[in-house]
Amino acid sequence: MQSVFICYTPLHTLISERIVKDYKIDKCHLIFLSPSNNRKNRYYFDRVSSLFDYSKFVSISNKLHYDWRKIIFTCKNFKHEARSEEVTIYCGNIKRAYSRLVCHYLDYKKIITFDDGLQNIGGDYFLTEGENPLSKLFFQIQNKSLTYKNVKRQISKHISIFKYKNAFENVELLELFPQDDKIHDVDTEIKIFLSSAFTETGDMKLAEEIDIYEKIISKFNITHVLPHPREKFTKITSKDVILINTELIAEEYIAKLKEKHSVKVYGVYSTALLTLSTIAGIKCFNIANTSFKMNLDSIFSELNIEKEHI
Repeated sequence: MQSVFICYTPLHTLISERIVKDYKIDKCHLIFLSPSNNRKNRYYFDRVSSLFDYSKFVSISNKLHYDWRKIIFTCKNFKHEARSEEVTIYCGNIKRAYSRLVCHYLDYKKIITFDDGLQNIGGDYFLTEGENPLSKLFFQIQNKSLTYKNVKRQISKHISIFKYKNAFENVELLELFPQDDKIHDVDTEIKIFLSSAFTETGDMKLAEEIDIYEKIISKFNITHVLPHPREKFTKITSKDVILINTELIAEEYIAKLKEKHSVKVYGVYSTALLTLSTIAGIKCFNIANTSFKMNLDSIFSELNIEKEHI
């Protein structure tokens, strides 16, 4: 049995790496479909590639009618490597048409999903709403078992890092950052703020986002700021904080930082807080903001993420 991991983000690769090691999977392969060819995506792909017998980094445009030839070519190469063995698909976002297209061309035997982030714990509607009409038509003609309403029934299990009700059934928990039993000397306290890409996504005006961050830094005595990877604008004006520049994603960077420091992490509905809340010894705080409404308070609360205001 061959195992194929479909990843879109660095978090996907970290989860895939942990699955391969914890479940002792051999004959495994990686297809990284990268919507943005940034340094973090490439770094994580390069880092985990050695775990896999075959790995392919594919830059995609998020327009499937441009990219379908790349998908077919990648699947043909994999089929040559797999030599007609049965395939188990591991995927962090089976909802994307790209993932289901890979399933279609690889003649999969089984689908196992793992967490993509907030949407996994955002409600049961995750795989029942919002299917693109064109992709829906394609799968209705080519493979009805891969439409939204049908693909969920084929998922044999879901591997999750969150101790919270998941949109999928048959959930198995995975510890993304296993904790050792050593007692580490903690010499200093670090308060990290995770900035966001609200301006870039059109959810806030730049001046408003800058103003909110200034208030957060001042009120909570923030020492470090970790920018969101999709940020394009300068938003931190304070000279009293350290801007972190790293190839690591926030979750892994802060998990490593915890070994030597007492760490408190602040964010405005940052999805990274959800992952960080699963790591013992890290205190997470969500800063509620009336100008940016999200119905996530109950989820953050159940995951022991404390609520703060500015």
